Amino acid sequence: THLPSEWIVVDDGSEIESTPLRSRIEEAGGRFLALPKNRGVAAARNTGVAASSADWIAFLDSDDEWHPRKLETQLTWQSQHPGTRISQVHEQWVRNSKPIRKPSAWEQRGGELFELALRQCVIGPSCVMMRRDLWDEHGGFEERFRVCEDYELWLRITRKEQIGLVEGGPLVTK
Repeated sequence: THLPSEWIVVDDGSEIESTPLRSRIEEAGGRFLALPKNRGVAAARNTGVAASSADWIAFLDSDDEWHPRKLETQLTWQSQHPGTRISQVHEQWVRNSKPIRKPSAWEQRGGELFELALRQCVIGPSCVMMRRDLWDEHGGFEERFRVCEDYELWLRITRKEQIGLVEGGPLVTK
């Protein structure tokens, strides 16, 4: 499976000195984009995607962690399910540096999820991978929303798309 050759980090107008971080990212082959002022997570994610030319899109929030084989595992799954334009992986919740048991209602699922999504958010941003054409069809995250911006996009997507689920252990720590 071909791993992504493009990764972009977006600083959403933070006030910390980011030059050392920017240098490390660029030296490692990534791109660093800094928004002049804080516009919210939706704008940061949309900015990153707009700067990308990738066929597949995945997000990693600053308070989450991908396991080393997350992208490879998910891309392999996607290549085996070419009709599925969006998938997610399982996540492990951690509080105070200790894994906690997630309520079963919050476990990641696959399939037709719209009805369930009407009751709760069923996709984690750091768990998802989607094709660029699906992103373009739905227009990205709604920047007017300071919270639940992901939930609103997942509602639009689950209304029309089945969600793939990559089985196995958790590949994201939240």
